[in-house]
This record gives sequence, structure tokens and C-alpha cells, in this order.
Amino acid sequence: MESLGGRMPVGRPAAVFEGGKTHVFAIAAGGGMNHWSSADGTSWTGPDELLRGPVSLEPSYACAIAAGGGVHVLAVNHNSNPFARGGAIAHWFSPDGVSFLAPILEQAWEIPGSGNGIAAAAPGGNAVEAFAVSGLNQLVRYSWSSGYSSTGAVPLPGPPLPASAPAPAPTVAAAGRGRGRRRRDRGVRGRR
Repeated sequence: MESLGGRMPVGRPAAVFEGGKTHVFAIAAGGGMNHWSSADGTSWTGPDELLRGPVSLEPSYACAIAAGGGVHVLAVNHNSNPFARGGAIAHWFSPDGVSFLAPILEQAWEIPGSGNGIAAAAPGGNAVEAFAVSGLNQLVRYSWSSGYSSTGAVPLPGPPLPASAPAPAPTVAAAGRGRGRRRRDRGVRGRR
């Protein structure tokens, strides 16, 4: 496994192929969006931060999709309220799959961060639909006809989703008598 560099919070990268390159995106530790690219899968450039604009991302799961020759990157922005955990969707767009424009914020719904994510599809090849769970536990559909041309955001019909919270990583602590030795087990069996 090869490290491509960059400091990131817990989350997962998102990848697409467009403009003759593989593009990989991951939220940076400072709240920006990191970007790596490669034309051959062995020589990589990055991490380079996409234009920041008004964005400070939550530690969440980003999404990237190629549509109509361009690339869309979506992530949960942090609300300016210091007690909030989440905010609007930050949306970057590259019309050619190479050069990214400054992000815009899709303010329609407050999307919780810290473990939440976004899923996207391009049903007609050009338009993009993205889905995220709102703070009211409703699945919300965002859509763009092309680039940054938003066609709105609405909750999908039906009852709210069951309330849930991201589960923390399992941590078990054990103590016993004996020479002051302590052992912490991080939930991985068979390792000491």
C-alpha cells in the first residue's frame, strides 16, 4: 500500500474517472477538500486543496461523481453556529474534469456531519441527483441540471428514517491485579 500523503479525519475517500484521469477526494484535517489525480494509476499528484471559499467541512463522507464530461464533489459543510454539527452541502464542480471552480453552498436543508454522508447518481448522464439525511431524519434529494444549475432540494416522500447516531469505534478497557499492568483492547481479537 502506498501513502499519497495528506492529513485527514476519519472518513473515506471518493474517486471518479474523468478528463483522462482518476481523481480522488478526501476531507482534510483542516476542513478543506484534498484532491489527488493520476493519468496512469502509478504517478500521482497531490494532495492539492480545492478552492476553499466559504467552506469548512465536517468530518463526514464526501461524494464525487462524473457527469456530462465534468466532475461534481459534495460534502457536508460546518454551520457557523458553534454548537451545530453539520450544515449546508458544499458543492465543487469542474466542467472539464481538470480545473475546479470555487464551491457553492446548497443551503436548502441542514445536514448533520460527523459520520453522515452523501450519495449521488447521474440518471441521464448530465444531470446529477444527490441524497443526504437531514437533521429531521428525512432523506433529501438535491438536483442539478448541469454544473451549478440547481433544480432544487426536496425531502423524499414517506416517514422520517429511524433516528440513529454514528457508532464510535469499539474500545474495551480491562484492569486486573498484578504489578500495575494495564491492557487496552481496541476491539481486535487475537492481538495483544
